[in-house]
Amino acid sequence: MQDLTQTQVERFFKMYAYYPKIKYRIDEFNDIRVVDITVAARLKQALKNFNAIAVRPYTVQNGDRPDAVSNLLYGTPYYDYILLMVNDIENIYDQWPRDDQTFENYLIEKYGSIQESRNLFLFFYTPEGDIVSEEFWQTIPGSLKFRETAYQYETRLNDEKARIRVLDFPYIVKFESDLQELLSQA
Repeated sequence: MQDLTQTQVERFFKMYAYYPKIKYRIDEFNDIRVVDITVAARLKQALKNFNAIAVRPYTVQNGDRPDAVSNLLYGTPYYDYILLMVNDIENIYDQWPRDDQTFENYLIEKYGSIQESRNLFLFFYTPEGDIVSEEFWQTIPGSLKFRETAYQYETRLNDEKARIRVLDFPYIVKFESDLQELLSQA
């Protein structure tokens, strides 16, 4: 993913602005106000209500960031934080799909080279799809067994990250107001 601007980073953390603050004791003399992350369970329940009626699948295109998807779907980048919430994404660097160049850089950093990631077999599967050791896999007869390279595995994970859920447009404003109300009650 391309580097994010300060404004984009601020929008990604917008959701935390709604979270209530609690007093956290550092020591016997000092407190600080911190975000009460225990409201996450209530948010997940609220999201379940919307998932049943207002969520549909969407595939993120190569290089699209959450703000670009929000802009495309809703006409404004403002709702990118809701896209992240709906998909339970807390870390866009690890949980959002990587663009082609970032993906290649990731493979090189993790495996040494693209070619090495294509040569390294990570997982071995039985015909039923169970993961087994390479030694056991070699004892399985037949052609239905299969194995997966690091490249195939990482590509599959990145492709899975690209399949997200989005709120239908008529529900996005309602969700935001429900979210604000829910968090103001906490």
